[in-house]
Amino acid sequence: MTPIVSIIIPCHNYERWLVECMKSLERDFAMCEISIGHDDCSDQIEWKWCDLPNISITHYGENFGVSCVRNFGLDLAKGKYVWFLDSDDMAIPGGLKARVDFLESHPKYSMVWGNALKINVDRGSHDWGFDKCMENLGSLERYSRRLNAQTLLWRREVFAKYGGYYEKLRSKEDKELLYRLGLHPDSPLPTAIRATHIDVDCAIYRRHPDAKHKRRLADKKWSAETDKIFNARIKQLKKEGVTKDNTRFPTWA
Repeated sequence: MTPIVSIIIPCHNYERWLVECMKSLERDFAMCEISIGHDDCSDQIEWKWCDLPNISITHYGENFGVSCVRNFGLDLAKGKYVWFLDSDDMAIPGGLKARVDFLESHPKYSMVWGNALKINVDRGSHDWGFDKCMENLGSLERYSRRLNAQTLLWRREVFAKYGGYYEKLRSKEDKELLYRLGLHPDSPLPTAIRATHIDVDCAIYRRHPDAKHKRRLADKKWSAETDKIFNARIKQLKKEGVTKDNTRFPTWA
C-alpha cells in the first residue's frame, strides 16, 4: 500500500535524541514511510525499527548539510504528503492525523501547520504556544498565526512544481523555501500555494545547548556568509523565477 505521509529526518550528531523522535512516531507508522539521512557512526542507530519495511536509513560518509539530506529524502518519497522532522524534535500524538485529515478534506490547500511545544532541555522547562516556537520564520500576518517549521505538512506535488531545498544554504533553508513560495510575510515573490494553520498541537521543539542554530548565531562570520547566500538567492528568484537550472527538483518530478 502506498504510504500517506513520507517523513524525512536528517540526523547529524543527534543520535541521543533520535530514539525519542522515533518513539514519538510509533503510533503513526501504519500511515507513514520514514526516511532517515544519517552521516554519523552507523552502529549507534541499530534499533528495533530498522527491520520494518516502511523505514529506511541512508548512511552518508560526510556532512552534506540539512538541505541536501532533505532533498535526498524527497527523491525517495512516495507519500501523498511530506513532513520534514528534525531528529532532535518529536511528534505529538494526534498531530499528524489532524493535519492529514485537514488536507484530505480541503484539496485547495497545499500546506498546513499547527502548534508546537517547546522544551528547554538546559533549563528543564517547557512552554506551550505557537508564538513560542518561531525559529525566526516570522509572523504570517495574512493568516494571523505564527509559523512553526517543525509542523509544516506539505503535499508532495508542491516540490514537483517548485523544487526542494536550496542546497547552498545550511541555515535559513526553511525561510528560503517560504520566500520562494511567497508564504513568508517579507517575501517579494507572489504567493504560489494556499496554506493555513490549524489549532492542533503537532510537534515538540527541543531547545538544547548543542542546537546547531545556537552555534551558528555565535559565529558572526558564518552568519554573515549565510545572509550573503540567502540574499543572493532571493535576487536570483526575483530575476529568474524557479527554473530547472537554479532549483533542485526531486528525481521523480
